[in-house]
Amino acid sequence: MHYTLVYYVYTFVALMVDQRAKNLFLTYWGKTTDSDGNEIGGKWQPWFYDSDTCFGLNNVGAMVYSYYNEDTDKYGEGNVYNGQESALWENFRLSFPKEIKEMYANLRQDKLKYSTFIDRFITQGSNQWCENIYNEDIEYKYIYPLKTGSLSEDGKEWIANDASHLPKIQGTGEEYLRYFVNKRLDYCDSKWFAGDYVDDYITIRIWTPDNVGGNVAANPTITVKPFNTMYTGVRYKANGTIKQ
Repeated sequence: MHYTLVYYVYTFVALMVDQRAKNLFLTYWGKTTDSDGNEIGGKWQPWFYDSDTCFGLNNVGAMVYSYYNEDTDKYGEGNVYNGQESALWENFRLSFPKEIKEMYANLRQDKLKYSTFIDRFITQGSNQWCENIYNEDIEYKYIYPLKTGSLSEDGKEWIANDASHLPKIQGTGEEYLRYFVNKRLDYCDSKWFAGDYVDDYITIRIWTPDNVGGNVAANPTITVKPFNTMYTGVRYKANGTIKQ
């Protein structure tokens, strides 16, 4: 249960759209037998595999998903997440909302900090490769087909001056990752009421009399426009319950 909660939360935060289906290994181990030969014990866990579709990228490297996408959203005529209609994940999400929220809040204190993402993926990741490697990779994969042409995906047609790969030229992707992670964490904080979102609020004390006098009508309406796409919460009275 603990690891499945971690897996669910991380695949949501990192928007790992293939990690709920084809890039998921449901793994079972640790089984034993009793004196009568009956199988006992054993554990099931979801394990990661091929984590290329994350942080808004699809499996061909295109930036197609937004930081506010959920695991129930649609993308075009399909779903954002593969396996989105899986009974496993639908039932898990509906059965353990409290546990999911608590796990996110717990991980957000350390494992899911912005600085941790940047350290793992940039400082210890992309920064370990020199710029020339990225340039050579871009030349071979994306610019060379433009110069000489390339085969179509089905291998049946030669496409001259193939420019279809140029949008995939993203260099190290560092600035994009910084942007996406920052926005995504803000969004998830607002969804599960955790992180910096908890301490970022405004307090308004209002009193609306029946008659304010003159030509000004009494109006208790307040409009709040968030700076990002996110969940908003309202608490009425100092000791009230947050409603999102």
